[in-house]
Amino acid sequence: MLDLKTVGNRLMRIRELQGYSRESLSLLTDISPRFIYDIELGNKGMSIDTLINICRSLHISSDYLLFGSSSEGEKDEISALISTCPDDKLPILKEIIKTYIEAAKD
Repeated sequence: MLDLKTVGNRLMRIRELQGYSRESLSLLTDISPRFIYDIELGNKGMSIDTLINICRSLHISSDYLLFGSSSEGEKDEISALISTCPDDKLPILKEIIKTYIEAAKD
């Protein structure tokens, strides 16, 4: 059984991690801030279309939002953070990530 409170908590964490208010996410997804609030509290579920819309807007997988698979969830959170990087800074971020990964291998 799907735990709506857990799904809502994941949504709120990702939304906040990316620096979105409910109002700004509302503009991206064409979902009312009140409905986003209700989803985050676990008071309401969402349609497949709404789920897809939210996941695309936040650059996360529906699997992570619904079920929270840990390694994929971490990757989704990292991807969500990267999506907030200005385009002109992406080459620098890419080099930082590559350097970190190489160092972490040692």
